[in-house]
Amino acid sequence: MSDDLAARVARGMAVLDERMPGWDALIDLDLLDLDEGVHDPQESECGCVLAQLDYDRHVLRGDTQRMPSPYRHFEGEGTYNCGLWHLTGLNAEVLAPQSREASAWAREHGFLDDSLDGDGGELTQAWRDAITTRRAAP
Repeated sequence: MSDDLAARVARGMAVLDERMPGWDALIDLDLLDLDEGVHDPQESECGCVLAQLDYDRHVLRGDTQRMPSPYRHFEGEGTYNCGLWHLTGLNAEVLAPQSREASAWAREHGFLDDSLDGDGGELTQAWRDAITTRRAAP
């Protein structure tokens, strides 16, 4: 893992620690996939960090506040866009005026892969390693 990747993930973890204490206990490492922006364990869909946290907030805890969106949100799933919106107030949807700002913030904080081939495998592994290390700490 590159130092840059580790630093980006560390920045993302710091923001989550500040705004969502205990977030790391909610992440299913077996289903973690930074290439997948939707999380629905009933459909065996994996999900990125933000999608898993959005699923916990919306589905498991019954928070009905959803991001204003022209796109349909299916019941029973968490999404990257909604997770980012809840965390930052930024809308990353393609047509949103803030989409570039939101995507830049997400990349800087390790929530979005910036490789040209769209392979988030290294970023997923960086998150897995960081969360595993945290969980193993006394």
